[in-house]
Amino acid sequence: MAMRDIAKPFAFWLTPEQTSHEKLSQFVNSLAARYQSPPFEPHLTLYFGTYLIPNTPLDIAQALSLKTGPISVQVERLKQTDFIFKSLFLQFAPHLQLTNMVETVSQRLQAPLDFQLDPHLSLMYADLSEHQKQAIIDDLTLDFNTIIFDSLKFVTPNPVSQDWGDIAGWQIEGEWKLTGGAMD
Repeated sequence: MAMRDIAKPFAFWLTPEQTSHEKLSQFVNSLAARYQSPPFEPHLTLYFGTYLIPNTPLDIAQALSLKTGPISVQVERLKQTDFIFKSLFLQFAPHLQLTNMVETVSQRLQAPLDFQLDPHLSLMYADLSEHQKQAIIDDLTLDFNTIIFDSLKFVTPNPVSQDWGDIAGWQIEGEWKLTGGAMD
């Protein structure tokens, strides 16, 4: 296999504006400490897939950030699942701008995956029972009706293992402020 044929995993994240980012980071870090789960940066996974070396999606990210302004997304509710990356999370309402951004990424990638956007922001990655997670939900008070996302990040897993399960090894390869247009 030629070097240029190697597919590398990546994700595009949207991250909240500073005030929400700070509050959400406190929630994530508090839950991580309490339940011995890994801390991570609060984010909405806009896209998850692979790219072919030597190309990178950096130009896609830059173009998206230049044509997209900050995005206000409505929080629907706090939820939990058995999937480790959605152990406990804020579920967002569908948002046309997010869907359009995913379509743009898919169209511009040479080898897009069939990524299905499910807009959410995880608060914890932990292998807890449904009862434990529901108890956390019952005790949590979040004062978010909407969250404004104003940055786009290009993220890759640990460069050695290429494993998304190695949360501490996630690498931020680039960051762009959403500067285009008015807030959606």
